[in-house]
Amino acid sequence: MTQSLSKVPLSPVVRRILLGNTLSAIGSGMTVPLLIVYLGQVRGLGTGTAGLVVAYMALVSLLLMPATGILVDRWGPRPVLIGGLVVEAFGVALLARVDSAGSAFAVATIVSLGASFTWSPQSALLGRLTSADERQRVFGIQFMLSTSHRPRRSPSCTSLMR
Repeated sequence: MTQSLSKVPLSPVVRRILLGNTLSAIGSGMTVPLLIVYLGQVRGLGTGTAGLVVAYMALVSLLLMPATGILVDRWGPRPVLIGGLVVEAFGVALLARVDSAGSAFAVATIVSLGASFTWSPQSALLGRLTSADERQRVFGIQFMLSTSHRPRRSPSCTSLMR
């Protein structure tokens, strides 16, 4: 008797990666919208400049995606993912030191550099850790967590924390 694909349990490693993705989505959903407020009001850059910095972060991440694929092909997903997470964490820590538009764009470059080296390696890692039968389900879960999770649940968490 065969089980349906949705009843087959995922491996513990895949579950941990997806849990990390869930926590990242919640964290990003709560902090990225507040980054404009932080840069604009707390750091005194103004809302317009803060909006440009956040838009710049998205552009840098988009432009770096091809390089991410090349590095994953050359070195494998795990070292690229770990390196990206370290660089992104360093950049996020530097946000506390932002005192001008120039430093905001420099720190945004570091954060975006690290962030751009996380999505593709994580997908490649999940692809290597799952069987061909599980892959569609795992990528569907990853996509759902990364897109629909942030806009719906994260603002709710943020409003509850006020």
